[in-house]
Amino acid sequence: MTKKVGFVAISNYEVYLKGMRKGLYDKLFFIDKVGTDIQTIVDFGSADGYLSDIMANIFDCKVYGYDIDPKMIETARESYSNPNLIFTDNFADIPEKVDIIYASSLIHEVYSYGSPSSIEKFWIELFEKKPYYVVIRDMIGDATMDRQSDRDDVRKVYRWAKEKHRERYLKEFEVKVGSINNNKNLIHFLLKHSYIDNWDREVRENYFPITLQDLYAVIPNDYDILYEDHNNIVYLTEIWEKEFDIDVKDKTHIKLILKRCKD
Repeated sequence: MTKKVGFVAISNYEVYLKGMRKGLYDKLFFIDKVGTDIQTIVDFGSADGYLSDIMANIFDCKVYGYDIDPKMIETARESYSNPNLIFTDNFADIPEKVDIIYASSLIHEVYSYGSPSSIEKFWIELFEKKPYYVVIRDMIGDATMDRQSDRDDVRKVYRWAKEKHRERYLKEFEVKVGSINNNKNLIHFLLKHSYIDNWDREVRENYFPITLQDLYAVIPNDYDILYEDHNNIVYLTEIWEKEFDIDVKDKTHIKLILKRCKD
């Protein structure tokens, strides 16, 4: 049965959730950087609760799994019985004192499916409780990514699409997102080219709705950057080199820890 997350149907729910669980080590990059005195974590966009449960066990603390999708909250509640886990789709349930708010692979979904008011609400809620740490992990490119593509890279993608009988997907991508003659669009396609099982959803999502510079601009002045890693994911660049013979130099992913510096 086709299910929905946000407002776009997911044709293969199992594949969707399995994909979200990949790269666990990368998703937990912050655990050795925030100390051990952590009492409360908010898993912002907690989906099925898999990562919430892991964090509750690692830190032995209360973890609030917050997701606006009632179906995801229902799934999480049915899946986990850890007394330290609280799953909710109501932000008012989040306590006033929060040590960490964690948002992984969420920004691009908020922008892809949200209205201007819900996007504004997202940024307000992210900092509203004045958490000691805000941890962000997502796809973020530099403004310089938006430029003319290398002609040979474009040629290689079209050749790949022809050889793999994926012309339909490339064409749909260019209709919805834009020509891969733009370097940002080309990298965007490389990032989602393998997600065929849920293509109708994937092709709609904007993986790069904001730039690194845009992200800096929304960080409140009472937070400092404790840790930043703006880079590529190695296994993805290896796939692109193997499948397309394309060497991507642009940085596509951010891991960021913000620490509150003022009360």
